[in-house]
Amino acid sequence: AASVGVLEFSDFQCPYCGEFARIQLPLLLRDYVRSGVVRFWVSQYPLRTIHPHAAIAAGVATCAVRDGTFWTLHDWVFADPNRRLAEGAMALGRLSRMSPWKAWLCGHVGSLSNRWIGADFGRSLGIQITPTFLIGSIDGDRLRVRAVLEGLHEYADLIAAVRASTRTGVR
Repeated sequence: AASVGVLEFSDFQCPYCGEFARIQLPLLLRDYVRSGVVRFWVSQYPLRTIHPHAAIAAGVATCAVRDGTFWTLHDWVFADPNRRLAEGAMALGRLSRMSPWKAWLCGHVGSLSNRWIGADFGRSLGIQITPTFLIGSIDGDRLRVRAVLEGLHEYADLIAAVRASTRTGVR
């Protein structure tokens, strides 16, 4: 079982989140997550005032988690920084089992609440920018945060925080 956890607060319209998803996340997955050393989570944190479509994308992502297609959505949206999210949700429907998403969106787009997308959780922690990473040791079902990285950092900085988050060190 993983001894270190990384929780990313992400926004589908954030160019820095997209850069992390395209460049650094594949390295983190290859080097640490697939081997079981690190557990990685994403919490949707749309910055509505500057990214008007991010809340809808976060709602679609919530459905994708239930549908088992979150990573398909995540990778598809972030693969092209110029992709329009409104078109993306419909196009993605052709790639996966979108009918539950369409039903969910029809019922919730007008009333997306923070409980669906983790915004209250992020605000309660003082998160203000995306991406923000909480990095720490895993203790049972808890993440004991030892480092917070706000914004996009070099991969080496992320790995240094991962290594510092465990007593025995991660190679």
